[in-house]
Amino acid sequence: MKEKTIAWILLLGIVALLVAISATQWFLFNYHENNFTKTIESAIRYAYLKDWDHAQLQAQKANDIWNRGNFIVAVKYAETDYTFLNIYLTRFQLAIAQKDADEAAKEGFSALYIFNNITSVAPRP
Repeated sequence: MKEKTIAWILLLGIVALLVAISATQWFLFNYHENNFTKTIESAIRYAYLKDWDHAQLQAQKANDIWNRGNFIVAVKYAETDYTFLNIYLTRFQLAIAQKDADEAAKEGFSALYIFNNITSVAPRP
């Protein structure tokens, strides 16, 4: 095989892998009922409305969505932000369990910031 052919095969393989990872990530975190961002935002809204039961359900749902799909993020982005997202999600659930809407919002928005960064095509440092 020529070097040019091998280079094209490798390039196409890398592009196919990137597309597959991005598509899998989208289906795991944004498809239908598995919308991580909207679930966190919904939990924060419920917390401010003092509807703690629904807030707790939404926080648990967000955690479940993350647990089902975090392997794809770990493959693509194994850094400290990955660990911080797990910490912020835990703090988010604890703030809701303690019925502290302000703390829930702080931790929820922190989790969303990191989530959006690590799931983007080119994460910021």
